Amino acid sequence: MACLISFQDTHIQLSNRHFDTLLEFTLEICARSDLSGAELDEYRRIKDQWDQGLFWSGRGLTIEEDMPDIHQQKVWARMFADTARAIFLRQVGYQGNTCWQTRAIYQAIRVSDLFITAVRVGEKGWYPETQDQIESRELLSRQESHS
Repeated sequence: MACLISFQDTHIQLSNRHFDTLLEFTLEICARSDLSGAELDEYRRIKDQWDQGLFWSGRGLTIEEDMPDIHQQKVWARMFADTARAIFLRQVGYQGNTCWQTRAIYQAIRVSDLFITAVRVGEKGWYPETQDQIESRELLSRQESHS
């Protein structure tokens, strides 16, 4: 079986198992992240829905319905991107082998990009402040200070 993550006329198809795993990993990364205020409220809202069984295998996700507010979309754009990074760094998931990681990273990035697209409908040029962005800025800053 498969489910869709959708925004407008763009759809990402995932197996039910991959959808569950991606959402579980993303909620785990959210729980570890330094969320506050509205971001924390949004994480708790989706986590509560997950715990209540309102997200399940095959349900999928429609951004316009499930996360219609631009601030919600910004949280999930960042969190799915940070989940891809956590998978790459082997901070989540089964570590007995790596055969699943490429697919999972790709799916997390695609979903993040879909949320970025949703945000950009109302805020052109927006990009999330991901862990990769923070690390990249720090690296450039160190390089510039050594020049």
